[in-house]
Amino acid sequence: MSKLIYGRSIAQRRILAVVLAIALALSLGMAFGAQSQTYAADPNQSYDLLYSAQDDAAGLQNYSYTVPYDSDEPEYTYFEIVGGDSSTGARVALTEVDAEDIVYSFNTPGADDYITIFDSEVTEWGDGYEYLPYIEIAPSTPVGPYSIHFEIDSSPTIYADFTIVVNDPSSPSDPISGVNIAYYEGAITTTNPAITAGALAVVPYNAYEPPDAFAADDRSYPTAMDAVGQSQAQQIIEMYNGNRALVIQPILYNVEYDSVWYPTEVDEEGWLYAVYKSNGDGTYTRDTLSKVIGPFDYQLEKSDLVTWVLVDKDDYADYDDFFPNTLPV
Repeated sequence: MSKLIYGRSIAQRRILAVVLAIALALSLGMAFGAQSQTYAADPNQSYDLLYSAQDDAAGLQNYSYTVPYDSDEPEYTYFEIVGGDSSTGARVALTEVDAEDIVYSFNTPGADDYITIFDSEVTEWGDGYEYLPYIEIAPSTPVGPYSIHFEIDSSPTIYADFTIVVNDPSSPSDPISGVNIAYYEGAITTTNPAITAGALAVVPYNAYEPPDAFAADDRSYPTAMDAVGQSQAQQIIEMYNGNRALVIQPILYNVEYDSVWYPTEVDEEGWLYAVYKSNGDGTYTRDTLSKVIGPFDYQLEKSDLVTWVLVDKDDYADYDDFFPNTLPV
């Protein structure tokens, strides 16, 4: 883990203000363990997760920010990180001690070759403090998502995962082949077959048709949500409803198959996702990045297996119980 506090090297830097788009959590992109404890901030407030101070989302802990691909100049941005109460969704100021105790690491292997947190500071926010990491994205950083993990060093179950997405609509990726998709009602087990599944002939970028205000932010590469759109095009499912503009779970609300909607009660159940990588011998290994990068940002590769599991929202924190590490089980 790395830490930077109270640096002053940003005076001559070009900092872009961030409006963070919320990526779905848990398997839809959210951090999980932060709900396992409550940490006292002061006698009247508590927080057990980290938040973006720039977003009013309740209970979501994964945030993504898009930067354009640039072969010549670096890009700059920063995050505002405060505390949050997962039981109420309220944002809560950090104590100065905890704000200064925030550390970071990169979830995405090799991300530190392109992404640098070159400075950070702790400033007053509300009745306490916030933590601001300042980030540089190097020129010619390859298109795709880069996940950064922040936690309070002395309380590592209080954390959040942020995603920097490098996007290049002027040069979109080619469609990929060999991708499979499967939808399950409940955990993936030997006794629970998929509701529906199938092979996708190709997955082009923007196969998902966004019905929301983020259309201009569409990824220039095939994503896990593009696989959902393509599964409808190939009639593996009949219809789906989802919207990443709303900051409530889930992003994928429901799926229709054989004239039945799953779920029927979107307030009680939701879809989580995981991506599995082919081992080349008919077996697959779960990619842990799909746990911290949302489906609108996750970059699919040839021969990936995209799985969706319908579960009770109260069980979201049990993500690992629904997705085995390897397939077939």
